[in-house]
Amino acid sequence: MGTALGAMTAAEYILRPVFQDCPEMAPRPAKVLIALCIILLLVLANCYDTRLGSALQVASTVCKLSALAVIIIVGIGFIARGDTENLQNPFSFEEEPRLDRVIFAVYACTYAYVGWDSLCMAVEEIKNPNRNIPLAILLGILVVMVCYLLANLAYVTVLTTGQIVSSVAVAVGFCKMSIPSLVWFIVPCIGISATGVVNVMIFSSSRINFVGGRDNLFPEVLSMVSVSRRTPLVSYLVLGLLAGVVVLVGDISSVLGAYSLIRASGETVAILGIFRLRKKFPATATTYVVPTIAPVTYLILHLTLLAVSLTRDLPRYAVALPLCLLGLPVYYMSSTPIFRVGPLKAFNDVAVKLSRRLLLCDFASKNYEN
Repeated sequence: MGTALGAMTAAEYILRPVFQDCPEMAPRPAKVLIALCIILLLVLANCYDTRLGSALQVASTVCKLSALAVIIIVGIGFIARGDTENLQNPFSFEEEPRLDRVIFAVYACTYAYVGWDSLCMAVEEIKNPNRNIPLAILLGILVVMVCYLLANLAYVTVLTTGQIVSSVAVAVGFCKMSIPSLVWFIVPCIGISATGVVNVMIFSSSRINFVGGRDNLFPEVLSMVSVSRRTPLVSYLVLGLLAGVVVLVGDISSVLGAYSLIRASGETVAILGIFRLRKKFPATATTYVVPTIAPVTYLILHLTLLAVSLTRDLPRYAVALPLCLLGLPVYYMSSTPIFRVGPLKAFNDVAVKLSRRLLLCDFASKNYEN
């Protein structure tokens, strides 16, 4: 679902320069087609070679930082020349803010901060993970904090609160109110940056499905890799297919809400598992242990977000949520004997046979000569 959301966001930004005077006139079929093309191209790139996906990610990061740098510089310029009217009373609202709205806003914004954990999905493919993973996560979070704080300061300096709230693409409104010609630079950079988000989602989610298939948590066919390319080809293709379905049936608002809900639910369950693991497997001298207050606080916040979101706007999730919940029966069937007998076993065997013959894949446990 995160893959679909990133592709839909990228499509929205790619079409913005064409319909900048009337963005609501951008046809939905065009957005869907662009989003599907982004998913298809990135899935094929990652299927071909993981290094190609890495190169695309570097390019998208350069575009992202370039756009943020321009936005920050323009914002600093406005502040330097004294255009700080919007900063005089930045927390004024047309109506009194309610607690549930504040919580829901925080809940929706969590999507902007995901990704710091994506590196952990590829721990088996990283050299010296004990050093490189913590270093990459800490440096990445620090860079994101600095860039996002400065960029949001620039937004608040140039735009009013109402303009920010009413805009689907805030960067476009920022360009219109500051230097209109910048839209032809900022928007393509953000579009490419959004495709980078899709690339990260494809990379990390495919590894989750791959390991799930290998450990008999998902259908076994998902653990098959390309014999020549050594990439989790089946997992990539299944992920791309499901993301395409979400793009076809959902919109950004509903998908964002459902994605945040599912992610928060999964993280809540994972945090609860920490307490069980601590009880079942006591810490050793080499175990990295955080204070108990950290997971407890995180758990309380997530439960609050879930409760408020479900009670406030459940219809928002009516379209996309069932697609995510399909994972529950798939997991149940894969982790119980029912998947290893009868029609379900026959289906899995057929999928494995087709993957071997059509995609030239086999299980990752096999060893091949180069």
